[in-house]
Amino acid sequence: MKFKFEVKDLFKLPNILCYIRIALVPLFVYLYFTAEEPVDYYVATLVVMLSGITDFLDGQIARRCNMITDLGKIIDPAADKLMQLAMLVTLAINIPYMCILAVYLIVKEVVMALMGLVVMKRANRRLDGAKWYGKVCTAVLYVCMLALVAFPHMPVNLQYVIMIVCAAVLTFAFIMYIRIYIIMLKDNHYGNDERKLYNIFDITFREMNVNQLAVWFFIYSFFGWAMECIVIRKQLGYWENRGFAKLPFCVIYGFGVFIAFHIFAPIEGNYPALYVAGAICATIFEYMTARLMQKLFGEVWWNYDHLRFNYKGIICLQSTLGWGLLAVLIFSVFNKMVERVVFSMDMRVTTVLSIVLVISYVVDFSYHFTKRIANKKMESVVAQASSAGSLQRFFHR
Repeated sequence: MKFKFEVKDLFKLPNILCYIRIALVPLFVYLYFTAEEPVDYYVATLVVMLSGITDFLDGQIARRCNMITDLGKIIDPAADKLMQLAMLVTLAINIPYMCILAVYLIVKEVVMALMGLVVMKRANRRLDGAKWYGKVCTAVLYVCMLALVAFPHMPVNLQYVIMIVCAAVLTFAFIMYIRIYIIMLKDNHYGNDERKLYNIFDITFREMNVNQLAVWFFIYSFFGWAMECIVIRKQLGYWENRGFAKLPFCVIYGFGVFIAFHIFAPIEGNYPALYVAGAICATIFEYMTARLMQKLFGEVWWNYDHLRFNYKGIICLQSTLGWGLLAVLIFSVFNKMVERVVFSMDMRVTTVLSIVLVISYVVDFSYHFTKRIANKKMESVVAQASSAGSLQRFFHR
């Protein structure tokens, strides 16, 4: 598919609005870096809002006045990405870890550009403009970045929540675009059936679509949470919420089962092999999770020190044997029951339930994750202050 360009395309109103939006990028950077008073940050915010308004207008004018051009399809998303990157980079000066989000955005755009070139060369096809999830991603990023620009002194916890939301929508859009490129490379028989090609609900896992998969995932997460609570009740004699946050889910189990069904598909009916593989892989997964928790929070939420044959209290022989048995039970019995429940649900109910579950957990996880990080930093500050006070008392003796 060849790129069509005419000189008159340069002077069409939608493209002129894109030029204006690109010109607003350095203006925003200058205003933000020279801001001293709250009103200065508000002015920088107005520049970003103006950029968003021109983005909306150029699309509306192009569609309603039949001014859609190949040039516009390139510079319109380019202008969006430049403003997004400018906001992330400038905010990274004042907000810890924002630089990670900026690098992530750059990597995402580079990979998508390379994939687009590969598809154009091998399949002679290219995406016909931005898709709905790309637009949603852009809108969410704009709103989140606007909040961070306008209120630079907002609580750190809230900043982290906003960053997690941005990372989530970026990841979602990234996955969806990569999927489209892969389909375009593999399935040329779709031809011009854009609706079928770009339908998100064509994604399947064990004959489940995205919404059914989300419900399936949270069923296993709830099952893991319930199992953990029962085990702790038996060991300690009291009930304890074993979820990461307030909701009754241990998503490590959802991810673990999802990964297991991909890895163990060739041996799904071979129960002895499944037992051994499940025991080994689950133990490795448990060990890696424990190390990650130690890195993030300085603690692990389980302890096997009271059991024989344990390693540093984070893995033990008894749990390894139990993981193998659990893998066999899931593949032989439990998953059939879960899939029967998922497939029996009305599709509209499944769609609403999946959306509610995902949004609720993301909000719950984001809040408690940032809270734990903040508590860890506070404990570190208190420890340093206590150590400094002890030294002062020592030298004053």
